[in-house]
Amino acid sequence: MKSPRRVARSCCIGSVPNPSAFPGAEGLCRASWPACGLEGSDFRFSLLRGEFLSTTFDELLRALVVLIATGIMAMFIDRKPWGYFGMPLRNAFRASFWIGAAIGLGVLALQLEIMHLCGWFDYGSVQLHAGAIVAFGLLWALIFLCVGISEEGVLRGYVQRVTTDGLSMLPGSWSFWTSAVLFSFVFAAAHLANPGEDKFGIIMVFIDGMAMCFSLWRTGNLWFAIGTHAWDWGQTFLFGTPNSGLHGQHALMNPSFHGPTLLTGGADGPEAIVLRRGSSNTAQLLGLAERV
Repeated sequence: MKSPRRVARSCCIGSVPNPSAFPGAEGLCRASWPACGLEGSDFRFSLLRGEFLSTTFDELLRALVVLIATGIMAMFIDRKPWGYFGMPLRNAFRASFWIGAAIGLGVLALQLEIMHLCGWFDYGSVQLHAGAIVAFGLLWALIFLCVGISEEGVLRGYVQRVTTDGLSMLPGSWSFWTSAVLFSFVFAAAHLANPGEDKFGIIMVFIDGMAMCFSLWRTGNLWFAIGTHAWDWGQTFLFGTPNSGLHGQHALMNPSFHGPTLLTGGADGPEAIVLRRGSSNTAQLLGLAERV
């Protein structure tokens, strides 16, 4: 679930907002354009169409639903602390999160630089300027933080913990890894509907899911895995590459790829190339050499 799947379809979660319905917000935006260096840019049109606003609300709503549902099930059904299911608040945005973010973005940057040196990738030119860089960078960061919370919370949070507990009759850590394989298959299957996703990309998604499960097993929580979604931010905004077959709007760079799909990822993006095969697992081993 790398890029947002769809734009919400009402004022908050529905059809794209009509700017005339929000005169105060429209006036505030217009007044702030020159101060933010956005006068004459297409950022104001994006704000008025509500594309990023509604997408951000959509992903924020998803993350809140996951957090609230987990809390309700933990309190009233399982009688367990909320943090038992992978996202203890005391560990939020601490060392493991930022290590995960640094590894996610760092592995992508290293991979693209290797591709550039081999002649398979060109960074292109900068498409955004002044305040638009900050504005869209922060919006995409918030979107992928929400994607990370909802994705990890759904697939490697409550349901995986409950499944692992239900398989406790298995010896050793078999219960954990059985549920890890099961939900990594679910994770990969969820990407099948993405336009541009290919078979190799789906395999890489499964491997990535297993790597995230390894981080859960090693650290005891999901914050490292949530942080690694900086990879998605790097693809969608910073470098402007396809992300699981999806293209984000208003990327910083305008890159191009050259060469066979196996080396460039094609429409699927950097995560579907041969270099990606060992990158996630290698990064996990380096980042989690000690329990963070």
